[in-house]
Amino acid sequence: MLSEGSLSASGCSSLPYAALLVLAKLGKAVGIFLAYECLKTYPLVYLLLLVQLCTCVFLVVLQRPFSKRVSRPLWLRVARHSVLDVGFLWMWLLSLSLCGPVRAIFLYEHSDVVVLSALAVLLGHSANNKSKWRGFVCLLVALLTLLLFDNDAIPRKSDESQTPSQGVLWSVLSLLTSSIGLSDHKGGVALLSLLLVLRTGFHSAARTLSVDLGGSKRLHTLSTVVSVAFLLPLAVFTALVSEASVSSWWGLLVSALSISFLAFVVDFYAEAACQHHLESGATARIGTCAVLLWAVAIAPFWNHPHVVVLKGMHQIREVVAEEHAISGAALVALVLLLLATSTLSAPGSKHKGSLVGYSAGGLPLYSFTSERFQLSSQSVLLFAKNSLREVLSRTDSRRIFYFLCINLAFTAVEMVYGVWTNSLGLLSDAFHMLFDCSSLVMGLSAAVMSRWKPTRIFSYG
Repeated sequence: MLSEGSLSASGCSSLPYAALLVLAKLGKAVGIFLAYECLKTYPLVYLLLLVQLCTCVFLVVLQRPFSKRVSRPLWLRVARHSVLDVGFLWMWLLSLSLCGPVRAIFLYEHSDVVVLSALAVLLGHSANNKSKWRGFVCLLVALLTLLLFDNDAIPRKSDESQTPSQGVLWSVLSLLTSSIGLSDHKGGVALLSLLLVLRTGFHSAARTLSVDLGGSKRLHTLSTVVSVAFLLPLAVFTALVSEASVSSWWGLLVSALSISFLAFVVDFYAEAACQHHLESGATARIGTCAVLLWAVAIAPFWNHPHVVVLKGMHQIREVVAEEHAISGAALVALVLLLLATSTLSAPGSKHKGSLVGYSAGGLPLYSFTSERFQLSSQSVLLFAKNSLREVLSRTDSRRIFYFLCINLAFTAVEMVYGVWTNSLGLLSDAFHMLFDCSSLVMGLSAAVMSRWKPTRIFSYG
């Protein structure tokens, strides 16, 4: 996956930065595994507060964000940004406790470049780029594989007592996932997928604020400072009203310091350095593929007895050793995610016409057909709207469409009621009607295609 084309044109000078990024992703993977184990012992709000506090100390010393005055409107915008950022971190830690570190890395450690490229394909902005479509399909199939076919080797016991990190919000999430028929494990997978898309939009919206403040590093530092001020009274309130206690504050501080340094500080500065010396697509490709592979490499050895004693987590070994093992579906999803990352982060292909010769100055000359200038992409909603308008414009296709809707509605009713009552007869008849609907779809497509105008390639339409 990390081919020679992943690096910039500077050649060997970019190799040290690529190696730095790979090592930084190793540290981030280790930090995420440590955070998962800490969530089994320490309350979430205390862990998040100390991690943000340690990160704040590192960033303030390195960045010195208060060297320039910040106006009051900018402070309000930073505060709003910080609250949302804390919300994302909080939900990420909850999802991490639900589905484990490997799945959390698989689903959440994707670059904004990859996610934006996938969204561009979904909205029709890359409709003519077949490689982007293949990457989007690989990403979608990987997510469905983790959601539908990936199961814990040893499921959680129903009478398992709550750990300190499982507060009210955790209970609400568990109740919500169980009400729609999902286990805690798959509920975490679904939540991480949603958070990934929302986080990408959040980062895109914060670009204007980073420019107004003088850079993304300063924004990140100020946002971390405000997050500590926001989490501190929340932690005090939790200590007053909650019965959860911390067995070892020293152990919590050391763990939070390690998580902050490995997963947040080193990774942040390594990506910032690579952004200046590598292409954005190459940074996304190398970083994402590296952290995915490191997660799979670390997981088999993480719960080894010698490693557990070395980490000082032997008191919770029985808890973490049984949950969220790597399954065959997870390995299939890994391969699909690597393919999707490599494809979606690659630069878009530039379509050229036919080479007809060279100018007097040696520049290549191309000839473009009229069809090339007529190529344009449209969103999925616009395509569906135009297709529906074309279907309803004629009597024959309109009748087929109405009958298809009635048949699909009755199929859905039979399938839902068959699942509800555990009736095999209703389910079999529902699938029988579903195949009838496929024939109606073929007839509807033929009715629409028969009205297409002839072209140079299809002279009969």
